[in-house]
Amino acid sequence: YCIENEENKSSMENKKIHLMWYISQESFDFN
Repeated sequence: YCIENEENKSSMENKKIHLMWYISQESFDFN
């Protein structure tokens, strides 16, 4: 069990969440 790995995973999750948030903001602009 590697802590570094966990941090990587959580960083990826954060990027994914940020990307989804960004996309949703973009789609609001189109409406």
